[in-house]
Amino acid sequence: MEQEIREEMETQEQPEADQAFQEALNRALTQARAQWEQEARQRTEKARQEGLRLASMTQEERLAQREAELSQREKEILRRELRAEAMNELARRGLPAELAEALCYEDEEACRRSIEGTDRAFRQAVQAGVTRRLGDALPPRGGAGQDPASMSDEAYYAARMR
Repeated sequence: MEQEIREEMETQEQPEADQAFQEALNRALTQARAQWEQEARQRTEKARQEGLRLASMTQEERLAQREAELSQREKEILRRELRAEAMNELARRGLPAELAEALCYEDEEACRRSIEGTDRAFRQAVQAGVTRRLGDALPPRGGAGQDPASMSDEAYYAARMR
């Protein structure tokens, strides 16, 4: 839109350019206002329909809906609290905070079990990685379980120099 206005302005003289600019501005403002009015009508209609729906509900249905909403809020609060506690527990155990994404926050017991399982799995994975790396990097020295006293001098020094 801005490019169109510039092109029109370059090809016309100043009074004509001013008029072209004003017309383009008026078109843009008219479009924006029409869009805003349409959105406002949609919001109003949605609110009206929700009001009609609520008005047609019985007292028991309203109470049940309110109870469901409160239950949902309660679950969300519990989830946030459990997540905060889990983050603290992960930090206390020296585990990465990113592991919080893998935990279960349904209730306290499920959260505790998932922290313990994640801790165990993480430590086993780290240990396996360390063992694999060290096993590849360091060849065994002097044979498995060979007593240095029973070795010849040559075998002893050969094993120590490896």
